[in-house]
Amino acid sequence: EYLANKGVSVIPKLKASSEGVLVVPLRNALGELTTIQWIYADGGKRLLPFGKKSGSFFPIKGKGETLLIVEGLATGISAYIATGYTTLVAVDAGNLSKVAKIARERHPEKKIIICADNDINPGKLNTGIEKATEAALLVNGYVAVPHMKKAGKHIKCDFNDVHQALGEKETKKQILRAERPIGYQAQHDILPYGFSLTR
Repeated sequence: EYLANKGVSVIPKLKASSEGVLVVPLRNALGELTTIQWIYADGGKRLLPFGKKSGSFFPIKGKGETLLIVEGLATGISAYIATGYTTLVAVDAGNLSKVAKIARERHPEKKIIICADNDINPGKLNTGIEKATEAALLVNGYVAVPHMKKAGKHIKCDFNDVHQALGEKETKKQILRAERPIGYQAQHDILPYGFSLTR
């Protein structure tokens, strides 16, 4: 099964078919079911045709005044296990900003951490960090970047990889090391979300 291969357990609201295919219900800000993601044991993923992914997410309910937003399901479960915080699974990098905006509108008081995938690819854009940064800037949030090394060099990874290789404590440590993204404006410390200074 996919989650067993990822070293995490099944959580409430997740079901698997008789063939072992994971069924992930995605909902919008109103809690309405908008699409479904199927995840196969080999890691293959498929979305419901004609469903609406944009702005939809899978919530993992936790506690605390911090809220996490991640790309994939296994990453989300690892982040939740490590921190206990409510975690929203946005499915992919392109949906992070939309889900972050919804989260900020619903939880103006919470600290929002965007947990990036570290898509290291020499000579090319790091899409995971780029999209996480965009989302964090949009909602006055923070970015947490996972780090792993192989043969002394940083390698491509997400927080599920960190969880499997380095354990729960290290995963939590790296998430809580989240920082304001480059480009963050100091004015956000004194103005409410949605307001900005003009000349």
